[in-house]
Amino acid sequence: MSTKDFSHRDRIFAEKESLFFLVFLILLINTCFGTDSRRNWCTLYGDAPPPSIDTLIAARYDVAISGHVSTVNTVKRLNPRMKWMFYNSVSDNYISGPNLLEHQFLIYECQARGADPESLYYHYWDDTVIKLQGQQIFIPGWGGGSAPDESAARVPVYYADLSRRAVNLNNQFTRQLEKEYNLEKFKTLPEGSQVGYYDGIFLDNSTHRFYNYGSVLSGGRIAEHPTHAKVTEEEFQSWYWGGLKRFLQELKDTLAYSPTWSPDGKRKFSCINICRSWLDEYATDEVADMLLMEFQYSPVKNAESMNTLKEAYRRDSLSAANGVCQLYSPSVVAELSGYDGEYTWGEALLGNLAYFYISRSDSSYLYIDFNFSYSPSYPGWDTLTWHECMDYALGEAVENRYRIIKSGVDKRGYEYEVYSRWYRRALVLCRPRGRWNEDFDESTRIPVDLPANFRALLPNGNLGPLSSRIHLRNGEAAILIPAAFGSYVEGEVWGSWTEEGSPYNVIGEVRVPPESTLVIEPGVKVNFQGHYKFIVDSSATLLAVGTDSSSIHFTTSDTATGWHGIRFLSAASDSRISHCRLEYGKAAGTGEDAKGGAIYCFCSNPTISDNTLSGNSAYLGGGGIHCEYSSPTISNNTIRDNNSTVAGGGGISCWESGPTISGNTISSNSAGSYGGGIHCGSNSNPTIIGSTIAENSADDKAGGI
Repeated sequence: MSTKDFSHRDRIFAEKESLFFLVFLILLINTCFGTDSRRNWCTLYGDAPPPSIDTLIAARYDVAISGHVSTVNTVKRLNPRMKWMFYNSVSDNYISGPNLLEHQFLIYECQARGADPESLYYHYWDDTVIKLQGQQIFIPGWGGGSAPDESAARVPVYYADLSRRAVNLNNQFTRQLEKEYNLEKFKTLPEGSQVGYYDGIFLDNSTHRFYNYGSVLSGGRIAEHPTHAKVTEEEFQSWYWGGLKRFLQELKDTLAYSPTWSPDGKRKFSCINICRSWLDEYATDEVADMLLMEFQYSPVKNAESMNTLKEAYRRDSLSAANGVCQLYSPSVVAELSGYDGEYTWGEALLGNLAYFYISRSDSSYLYIDFNFSYSPSYPGWDTLTWHECMDYALGEAVENRYRIIKSGVDKRGYEYEVYSRWYRRALVLCRPRGRWNEDFDESTRIPVDLPANFRALLPNGNLGPLSSRIHLRNGEAAILIPAAFGSYVEGEVWGSWTEEGSPYNVIGEVRVPPESTLVIEPGVKVNFQGHYKFIVDSSATLLAVGTDSSSIHFTTSDTATGWHGIRFLSAASDSRISHCRLEYGKAAGTGEDAKGGAIYCFCSNPTISDNTLSGNSAYLGGGGIHCEYSSPTISNNTIRDNNSTVAGGGGISCWESGPTISGNTISSNSAGSYGGGIHCGSNSNPTIIGSTIAENSADDKAGGI
């Protein structure tokens, strides 16, 4: 390992890390590949998205806030784990406009119980001038001002049209009515719902600081406060939090017993939005089941100090220790006005992902948020909030917490720290921006030497070249995959699979889509992690061409389960499998799924030459190869020790097909019916020349052909 520009402390780290890396490899080799430990949440504000987006939501997310009922119907059917939360703002109510249900409920209950409706809201005590949404507004005071009636003095928030007014949760009666209103939501089936009741409530604007009242130009005293403290003063702010905190605690306590009163008998949850604020009380004082960390944490933007990431980890760990989940919601920040440096959208998104992996606990959720108010119906929502790098499964955390592996001062004079955390399949690094006023251009790059060769996970899900050193700019992060672990693939595949990216671990069904080409280069190992198909679709081309000295290997990590073979479905005729080893393919199921253990050809004419097919099996024919309405060229292969359980053709089976079979060695295959070596059925007319067909067996007739 190079030690150029490498301090004594870094060399010590590298030596210790190399030892740790060896232990890590041993642990990993003895660990089965599984799914990622990361959980995800999202917001579903706005109009219903198209069905294709509903399917993505169901596959990606386990918690959803708000959402059109048609979307939720689809998503919860596809993903029964999904927790569906309804939205409410805890700090205020609409008193005018279209969203009046809560205000009307509260006013009606006040009148029905003989209570003063004005006890529901905060009021200014003295005449007050505020600036809200750029407009200067006069609010007459009640008790110490000129208000003609108490309602005129209600404290407005957010909008200059005065439609939203602050709720007085320091009043016990108000807390009770607000709780009753919210609990009623859990007891009422949402209109149009086909999947049951809400699972939780999301309370927006739940920070310990009262805000969004604008700028106070004069006045600002609160009538309900015991000493009429100003809304801007700490005396009022702490008193405000006391009332809000009691309401949140009372609501959470009631929800803890929801299985006894909810119509579906299920536990209901509370989630509060604490935005960019923090008190340890959020985690320790039983105020919510979940904390939404809105706009936190970005390694580029959230740079209050050098300790920001440490603090993020501390908060998350404290929450988890008290049974509270954190919902991360970092903004994608690629550039900042007035500062040198720019990341691509994908780089910034991957940075947020890495930051999460370093600071998270096992109970945390992630949502990459490009704009909190945008809904899944927004064009491009699926790619703005998710890149292919998020599909890469890192597995469980190996280390319980982060480590700082390097610190110093870069060429710009900026202090830095590089954090690391090991996962089962990756080393995650993050160099958060040290201060809010720092640039993050190329001049801030620093070298970080690694304990072994790694490939950087790219935003598009591909892996970069092997390297034992990486460079990080201010605010940059990396997810590094050890060379031994290769690549992880599923879904649509095309382009090239290189030896450098090998092994390719198949973690779901893969498909070369129509009109596309996948080239698999010599030396590549394709390792199936489950019983998945490798489909070459209509007019698609597969070129898996090895050499005598560097073959391509198709296999599985679970030989008992096997994989579901390469399946040509009306594929392009220039497809070719050559100098490959195909083993442990298993065609199991019914119909066509039960044919062709290693290779299945339907209306396809690939060239299959110079390969070894062994240990494959099929239930209904073609333990090695099955041809149906196809005329492939099958030449110079070794096809041995394959089996067809029920039908014929332990080595090769043909149905309505005319393959050319030449120069092959077909031996030691078996069939439960006819043709232990080759079976030709239903008008098949193969050409068989120059092949050795020996020591095959069949339970009925024709051990050879």
